[in-house]
Amino acid sequence: MLVYPAVRDVRQAARIWGEPAGPSHASLAALLGRTRAAVLEVVAAGPVSTGALARRVNVSAPSASQHATALRAANLIASQRVGASMLHSVTPLGWSLLNGVTVGDELPLLR
Repeated sequence: MLVYPAVRDVRQAARIWGEPAGPSHASLAALLGRTRAAVLEVVAAGPVSTGALARRVNVSAPSASQHATALRAANLIASQRVGASMLHSVTPLGWSLLNGVTVGDELPLLR
């Protein structure tokens, strides 16, 4: 039996069954660093709190917060306070990076 959590968007569903269209994890890790690339990929799976992000990437909560801050400063993720939690989600620029947009391609932010 194979159990897989339901997905919320088409991009995430496509990654389940096929090869990703964008750069490999190794390419992202070379650009951002291993942990930061992992953080971006976890956030891409759906809005996630800092605590859940720390657990999924296997880092401390302060470390997850620092990585989220750096990704937010680069406009790759957006963060929003919801009650006592901070929820992180991927920005259009973050999606462009994850999906391998190259020079000459239209960026969603520039339309």
